[in-house]
This record gives sequence, structure tokens and C-alpha cells, in this order.
Amino acid sequence: MLASAETLKRFDTDGTPIVMGKEKWTKRCASRKKYQTPYGEIERNVYQTSKGGRIYCPLEAAWIGRATPTLDAAVATVAISLDGAMLPMRESGWREAMVGHVSLYAPDGERLHSLYIAEAPEYGKATCKERLEREIGRVKAQYPEALHLGIADGVPSHWSFLEAHTKRQRLDYFHAAEYLPNLAMAAYPGKSDPPKRDAWRHERQHRLKPEPGAVDALIAEAEDLMRKTSLSKTVTANLRAALTYFTK
Repeated sequence: MLASAETLKRFDTDGTPIVMGKEKWTKRCASRKKYQTPYGEIERNVYQTSKGGRIYCPLEAAWIGRATPTLDAAVATVAISLDGAMLPMRESGWREAMVGHVSLYAPDGERLHSLYIAEAPEYGKATCKERLEREIGRVKAQYPEALHLGIADGVPSHWSFLEAHTKRQRLDYFHAAEYLPNLAMAAYPGKSDPPKRDAWRHERQHRLKPEPGAVDALIAEAEDLMRKTSLSKTVTANLRAALTYFTK
């Protein structure tokens, strides 16, 4: 934690006035504002012009605009993904916070470096997408010959974003695997069947990623299970949701 805090402080100023464009910015009071990190809190300098108005944080600007490192190893693939998480807000109900990610991979599949961004809930997701596009632009400029691969769940807006920035797109394995318990419950719905359900799910899970045709086989199994008349309404509804997901 101490080492990470010291590293982050290298992106900050020493508190002296700075000039951006034609405007002079000075440190705003004896600020005790904190910068939240996964490793704890650090203090940061924030600036304002004599006119007041918006606040500028050099540490945040420098960290967001950080350069992608030049790597010794060859970069064969750039994986780009984005996703959302629904959060309960105090006044506006459930809202979606966004995360984005860019990773560089060697020809043998080893992950060499990753960039992560996150954005608080906002209407339209414009800020998150703008930040992610900046990172994508930097990486493409450094590694134009790499395969740019988009990875996401089934949300249409995620796919439209990735299609504009990547050559190929793939469904995220972990999101797809989340639907396998629905099929397993339909295959073995009995109260004494948990071991059979676990074995069924485990076997299909290991087929799903590497085997061509695994999704088609799951769809066929789900369609057979839909013909069972002994399933409860809840199990049937969950089964139908999984079948719809894999079919789409």
C-alpha cells in the first residue's frame, strides 16, 4: 500500500501554480482531498483559476492519460471489453456503472499488460466510452498490426461499440457459463439431484470454451428439455431464458 501510494504521488504536482493555455491555475486552499485507490487513500492537489469554476486535478489527469508501456515482447492480440454493473443509488434507484478494459497478449496467449477504466453511473455512458476510445486509440497507434478483439456479454449497445473498434468479436465465456445452471436444473430438477446437476454443469462448462459446436449442442439439449412436462414454472422460465440467450 505504501509503495503504491508513493508511485501515484509521482503523477501529482508539488502544489506550485501551473499554467494551462493562457490561464494560471493555483492550488485550491490547503486541500485535504483524498484520491481513492484499491490500496488506500492518498492526498492530492486540486487547482482552480482566479475566476473560480471547475476544479482541475493533475494527478487524475496524468493517471487517465498515462502512456501504454513499450513492451519487449511481440503483441499479437489486443482484447477490448466493456461491461456494466447495476448499483443501488440513494435517490434514483438502480443505475449502471461502467467498466472498460484493454489487454495486450503475446502470440502464445500470455497477457502482457492491462489497462482498466471505470465510470460512475451516467446517462448515455458517454464519459466511459470516450475514455475507453482514447485508450483504444493509443494502443492501436502503438500496435497497429495486432488483432483487435472485442469481448462482451450479450448487451446490444456493447456490441455496437466494439464492432466500431475491433476486427472480431467474441462472447464472454463467463457470462455464457452463468446460464448453464439453468439447464442443469432442468436436466436434474429433483431435490436429491444436486450432485448430478453439478456433474452435468461441470462437463458442459468444460466443453463450452474449446469445442466447436458446443453451443449448438447446448441449444439442442435445451430444446429437448423444454419438452419435459414435469418441470415447475420457475425452472421452465429459467430454462427458456438460457435457451434464448444461447440462441441469440
